[in-house]
Amino acid sequence: MLGTKETQDTVLNVLERTLTIEHRACREGALHGLGHIANSCPENVREIIDGFLSKNKLDDKLVAYALKAREGNIL
Repeated sequence: MLGTKETQDTVLNVLERTLTIEHRACREGALHGLGHIANSCPENVREIIDGFLSKNKLDDKLVAYALKAREGNIL
């Protein structure tokens, strides 16, 4: 649970913007965070990750991690 709708929107916005940073650790961190909140706001997380995947050429390992995060399958 992320608290208020405003807090949820802020967290989602920060994680989405972090995905635009072309540094692997930043992207992995954002995906990790999205994976942890996927159960709280699945539609938003799927939309953000799907957009990220469609706009970026990524290696197979990062794509696989993004797909796991999309489903909340993050350890």
